[in-house]
Amino acid sequence: MPGMRANHLRSLALVLMLPMLGTSHGRTYLGDYSGHDAADRVVTIRAGEAAVRFVSFGEDVLRVDFLPAAGTRIDSSLAVVADTLNAPAYAVTETDSTLRLSVGTLVVTCSKRPLRFSFEAGGLPILAEPHGGGLSTEGSERAATFSLAPDDHFYGTGERGTSLDKRGQRLTCYNVHEGGYTWPVSTMSVNVPFIASPRGYGLFFDTSFPGQFDLGSTDPARFWYETDGGELSFFVMAGHSIPDLLEVFTRLTGRQPLPPLWAFGYIQSKYGYRDEMEVRDAARLMREKRIPCDAFVLDLYWFRHMGDLTWNTAAWPNPFTLMRDLEADGFKTIAITEPYIVEYSP
Repeated sequence: MPGMRANHLRSLALVLMLPMLGTSHGRTYLGDYSGHDAADRVVTIRAGEAAVRFVSFGEDVLRVDFLPAAGTRIDSSLAVVADTLNAPAYAVTETDSTLRLSVGTLVVTCSKRPLRFSFEAGGLPILAEPHGGGLSTEGSERAATFSLAPDDHFYGTGERGTSLDKRGQRLTCYNVHEGGYTWPVSTMSVNVPFIASPRGYGLFFDTSFPGQFDLGSTDPARFWYETDGGELSFFVMAGHSIPDLLEVFTRLTGRQPLPPLWAFGYIQSKYGYRDEMEVRDAARLMREKRIPCDAFVLDLYWFRHMGDLTWNTAAWPNPFTLMRDLEADGFKTIAITEPYIVEYSP
């Protein structure tokens, strides 16, 4: 009898724990609210061992950290240069069924049972998790799922060969070199885990791990971002238009200084100049024909192998003399660098 009683108590304890972290088809979603901590710019909301942390970065942007276990740690960002020093603090209000976080134009409403989140900007709803589940884990995979509104459209995600509006597409976020293609390619060289919607919100998933956007491709009522590796941290931003959202995004990730004046001029490039004499001949022709030109791009052939950072001196015996001569004639020189390493490159 004592053994049966102990087993019964263990079973009862497991049943009581289940609402804290709900599971569906192997995927684990947040369960019921179990408490929160608020400290100015940071509010942490718990669901048993799991938690979600909201960090204020400004009146129109906040960071969401998904902490699926008690020991979860979010890594430092490789992309975000903004800080929270001048960000406003949250105003927190609580009822029996909800917790509301307000900062600037953004309001986060946390439904407690189960713990689900929705976002408003300027009093208008912009983004919400479905009741069935938003933040989730499945093994090493992390995902953020949202309801897909009828007027949702998505722009961004980096360099793609698909339609401008990404709604209905499933897209990989992993930088790969795609060269020599003759048809549109869905995953090209530069992928950015950022989307902007004309409904008034943007999402930037701050992870260096490979990920995928499913923007209504699998389920027309939902969209999500998933990554297999690392932890999930993302930014929710509010803006009246796509340019507004880009302003917030570049405030987070940094802005390029204004380029020098010559960079706005005509820059001559081709695939590619094979040696020094070919560039000198082209530069002479430009001046003879009085064609305005401010710079030459030296493409693939200034090095021997992809990844090299040294000159192929057989074809370019005096590269620095060449650049000084071009500079004297009004040409800047741009030597491309390839972020790819091949086995032959030192």
